[in-house]
This record gives sequence, structure tokens and C-alpha cells, in this order.
Amino acid sequence: MFNFYSIIIGLFAVGGLGVALWSWMKIVQGRKTAQWPRVESIIVRSSFDASGIPNIECSYRVNDKTYHAPVETPGASDVTPEICKRYLDQYPAETKVLVFYDPDKVEHAILQPGPKHDDWLVRKKLRQWI
Repeated sequence: MFNFYSIIIGLFAVGGLGVALWSWMKIVQGRKTAQWPRVESIIVRSSFDASGIPNIECSYRVNDKTYHAPVETPGASDVTPEICKRYLDQYPAETKVLVFYDPDKVEHAILQPGPKHDDWLVRKKLRQWI
């Protein structure tokens, strides 16, 4: 017969390992964006969407093709009215900016490369564990 406590400990261990692997993948993906090519772009739309999250769209050219793409904004855990307003103030419409685009999926662009804002907790916890 199985020991009930062994099963619980095993589930916590497997769950913890799963969260650690998922977190590590998020950080690695974020670091890859820092090596993406960048191109000059213009912000064509900078507003709030229906749920109050910044909605920023830019236009840029890569290989003689123009792309109109929404750009990533702060992660879900960071969304406060103050941060949203500051983000929109930083990237108003008609502003020229550099965007980083995914070389494998050119229509995917970001304004700020590196791990996302909501990855800070993951990085902090991993540093404590390592």
C-alpha cells in the first residue's frame, strides 16, 4: 500500500520541478529577444484596450515588406493603471522607436528586449535556489 505522505511529497516535488523548468524556459526565451534584429519603427497607435491594458501598434519595414504589428506590453502581473499610463506616455503615437523583431516570425515585434516585467519574481526565486 502507498504511504499517503509519500504521494503528497512526490506531487509537490514533481510540481516544483515543473514550475522550475517552466520558469527557466521563460527566462531563456526572454534572453533570446535581446539578440533579435532591430529596425526603426513608428508607433501608429497608442491607446488602452477595453480591459485597460496598453494597446500599442507599430509599423516597420523588413526586407522591403511593411509590417503593422501590435507590440508586447508589460506582463499581466504588472498591469496597474500607473504602469499602463507610464507605458503609453513613453510610447505615444507618431513616435519613432527601435523595435526588436523575431527573425523567424517577422510580424512579432517587441519594444523592450529581455525577460518580461513579470519574470522578475522567477529570476529572484531562481537566484535564491541556485
